[in-house]
Amino acid sequence: MLPVTVGVPDPRRGDRDEVLQGFLLAISRVDALRSAQDRVFRRALRDLSGPLTALGGYCGLLLDQRLGPLSQQQLEVIGQMQQNVERIARHLNSTIHLSQGALDPSEVHLRPGDLTVILDRAVSEATPGAEAREIDLQLHIDPPLETLHFDHVLIYGVFACLVGNACRFTAVRGVVDIRAYPVKAAEDPETKLGLADGSGQERRARDAYRIDVRDSGPSIPAAQLASVFDLTAEWPDCFERSESWLELGMCRLIMQAHGGEVHVESGESGTVFSVILPPHPLRAATD
Repeated sequence: MLPVTVGVPDPRRGDRDEVLQGFLLAISRVDALRSAQDRVFRRALRDLSGPLTALGGYCGLLLDQRLGPLSQQQLEVIGQMQQNVERIARHLNSTIHLSQGALDPSEVHLRPGDLTVILDRAVSEATPGAEAREIDLQLHIDPPLETLHFDHVLIYGVFACLVGNACRFTAVRGVVDIRAYPVKAAEDPETKLGLADGSGQERRARDAYRIDVRDSGPSIPAAQLASVFDLTAEWPDCFERSESWLELGMCRLIMQAHGGEVHVESGESGTVFSVILPPHPLRAATD
């Protein structure tokens, strides 16, 4: 029988403890550095918003011809400049929010509104590009059953993205069809509302308002369809819709903040992005 040594410390244990402490310290330093880099990144993005706002304001002055008359061609060019400035600003805001992983509730200003105005504006913004490529841009709106409550700026960003993308990826002389209509809970059983609080609990379905943006462009490959709104997805170089990943990721955050959702279906006849908006987002998120 071998003798048992009692009370003799293992010399390797001290080395293991020292390595572990060093490893934990390194992780802490990396986290602190990453946090500092994130703060600098968000601050730099926010600093860029000021010049963009000023540039948009200058475009507005020129469009209103407050500084003197302009030709129709000049007005059209400046109008295009203003639209691009607004798009850059939306990209900038999207990057800020996506870097945080969620929208701050204090930045979501819910108030009653007419979604027709929002959709008309999004379609008007996309119209010049659609006309240049002879795309038939159609808008059909059935009024909601009750007053909708939403953040007007954020929801406009959603539809400016979806309508603009639909026109961008539709071939010359194609069709982009936007339809808005109310849906009863029983009529749209796949709708899952009220999941924005992260609880993972599916609650009672509610009546809602649905907007479908359908294009006649190439379909999204099945392998990428489930990852359209996923910022961590890897896109093949040949998949051109990957250039919209930032805007689409922001669309998902915005709809989650409204207690709604956005989803996509795609096939041989084209692609349709659907937005589901509950009439009372605040109530939907707290029931």
